[in-house]
Amino acid sequence: EEESMAFDRTRWAELARSDYKVAPGALVVGGFDGSVSEDYTALVLTEVATGHQWPAGIWAPELNAKGEWEIDVAAVDAAVEDVFRLYNVWRLNADPFYWMEQLAAWAGRYNRPGREVVVSWRTTELRRMALALLDYRTAITAGEVTHNGDPRFAEHMGNARKHMQSFVDDNGERMWTISKDRQGSPFKIDAAMAGCLSWRARLEAIAGWALADARKAGWFFV
Repeated sequence: EEESMAFDRTRWAELARSDYKVAPGALVVGGFDGSVSEDYTALVLTEVATGHQWPAGIWAPELNAKGEWEIDVAAVDAAVEDVFRLYNVWRLNADPFYWMEQLAAWAGRYNRPGREVVVSWRTTELRRMALALLDYRTAITAGEVTHNGDPRFAEHMGNARKHMQSFVDDNGERMWTISKDRQGSPFKIDAAMAGCLSWRARLEAIAGWALADARKAGWFFV
């Protein structure tokens, strides 16, 4: 079973830094993975300077007045608003599935002239997703990631299973994305996906800084 797990539970536990608090105004990035009724919805933030992660929200479906299970969209929207009020958000990578309308609203609210802040990041683009997950797993193994010890976040990380793909990496090794242990499983993984998208945004932020610094130094790019 250990081989089928996408992330090492023990290693994740070792990386908890519950005493560390990210200061208001810090430069952060986010990852968002949303559902409507069956799975959870999660928003995970990463401080760019430190690689420290924490969930700004993990939402379970609730029973509405019609007797249907659904995510409280207003609560999610309020959490996103709080994040942008409290921190300097460089990027929010968000899976658009089920949430296209809300992502468009966030983009209209938070994107800046000449630069996207809210970015549609499709987790169904499997090779791209597999590369992002490999980067995330590698960073966890190397201890580049820390987190606030949130038990729900840890649970989702531990629930994530490798879903092997037909394509391979540059070394000929089969690549993988993540999935639940089975269809309809109560063991959710949405925060793990959001954590990965958030880590990808951190790498993009660092790359953006490097490019800007190189341009200032007089380097030229074709």
